[in-house]
Amino acid sequence: MSAEAKLAKVQKKIRQGLIKHGTKVEVNDADPCGDGDQSIIDTGGFARQQFYRNLYGEAGDINYLVEVGLAPLSSFARHCIAGTVTAMRRMLQEADTDPTKPSEALVQLLEKRETTQRLSPLLMTVGIGKNVQLSADSLVPQHLKAVELLLEYGARPDARDVCGKTVCHYGLGAFATEMTMKACEYCIAAHQSSHLFGKEVELHSLSTTELNGLRGICRGYIVSTGRRMVHLHDRNETKALKPMNLKLVNGDSNTVTVNLCDIQDRLKGVALIEVLMANRLDVAKVLLDQHNASIDIVNVEGLSPKIMAAKAGALSQVGGMIMKSAMRKSRAEHVTRQKTCANCGRVDDSLTKCGRCLTVCYCSRNCQVAHWKAGHKGDCVPVLDEKQFVSLKKPRAGGMSVATFSVGTGSLGAASRQQPTRTMSDSFRKPSNVAYGEQFYIKIQAGGVLTPLLLYDQSREFQTTVNPSDPAFDQLRAKVVADPAADGRKTYLKCSFDNQDSCSIFLNTRSVKLW
Repeated sequence: MSAEAKLAKVQKKIRQGLIKHGTKVEVNDADPCGDGDQSIIDTGGFARQQFYRNLYGEAGDINYLVEVGLAPLSSFARHCIAGTVTAMRRMLQEADTDPTKPSEALVQLLEKRETTQRLSPLLMTVGIGKNVQLSADSLVPQHLKAVELLLEYGARPDARDVCGKTVCHYGLGAFATEMTMKACEYCIAAHQSSHLFGKEVELHSLSTTELNGLRGICRGYIVSTGRRMVHLHDRNETKALKPMNLKLVNGDSNTVTVNLCDIQDRLKGVALIEVLMANRLDVAKVLLDQHNASIDIVNVEGLSPKIMAAKAGALSQVGGMIMKSAMRKSRAEHVTRQKTCANCGRVDDSLTKCGRCLTVCYCSRNCQVAHWKAGHKGDCVPVLDEKQFVSLKKPRAGGMSVATFSVGTGSLGAASRQQPTRTMSDSFRKPSNVAYGEQFYIKIQAGGVLTPLLLYDQSREFQTTVNPSDPAFDQLRAKVVADPAADGRKTYLKCSFDNQDSCSIFLNTRSVKLW
């Protein structure tokens, strides 16, 4: 069978598969320069979901197109894949005939979908171009220049393929390269103002005051400066301006609320999930630290990067990085809540906490009353007495330790059952840097319901375990599980020692991560 016949057979098979697994191919056929059918694939079970995973992983008909020299593709698509920037620029200049608006010929060049994957030129440059065999010196610069050129003329950075994948799935996924990560950096920045492209905008807040109030058509994004070109009506000239100085005339939203790397595919997946599964630490660092990718986006299977990271545990470096990101986010949210009035949003360092639940703050009595009437009355759950604690007694050599639970009285209750022996190697003692009666923080780590809790202070002078048979186990484990910062794996509580070497752990003193 000839290469051309193989290609035709594969294309027919993929089209039949798309129809069978829920894609409206007629919608795609009617939208040659758009995203086509982007309906979510949340029905049909595992087989349907796996079809789209395989289609993306095997790159559709691309390998078969390579066997026929990419001949079925448009010349512009072939130039994008090869990174031949000079030819790309010539074709774009010829198509860009009207400075007042993107011409139909220009849009067709920039957005025409090709291959069974329905790849735009930008997706081709990043998704296929990274595999083109060029010299090491020429590969990265040429393809990055191609990406810059496409964005300069107005290519959509959020274009999606037949599986709903964006440039970030291709360039910041399991098979990311240095080139694709940099290309995605350009696209993520351009995406923040891509909604302005081709629309009428008004200039504002410029230091050159005579320009304020002028209107024009917003054009492409300049990567090197972070500006967008605007063709001004009255002056019949084009200027490069910062997006912050442009606002839409028609009153639509002037901001993009979704981060490009957080756009979900048709299985509701994001690039970070793929990176986690491949344990690509370098790519995860870029997504989390540089692009602030969300760890809470849930796919059709009910899994988010954070949930998957918690399940992976110590087996995944990326999972550990995601859990650290979760803790940083929790700390930041905690700090923000403590400084923001829950009613009016005023930010102040001297707000007053709700005396009942201690979880929200107010700048005035009026705000507290208003928030109570607006719905806090139903959400406000009173905290338990701050003196509520569990007490652990020092293990007796060769004997049994006792843990008891008490509320408010400060007295120790009698253990209801014998306790397992703790060895002296547990280091059950007051840290040398604190006094008797002085409170200090300990970390409590939990595993399964049958796994002992591990308790220790920062110096590790105090270290012990609480077994499932201890009366204190359920109360302490409940505090750990309820802590959202580490997905119920650990928490921080205050405790103190008396001069009888009894340790009291105060249950309502939770803190964000301390060490």
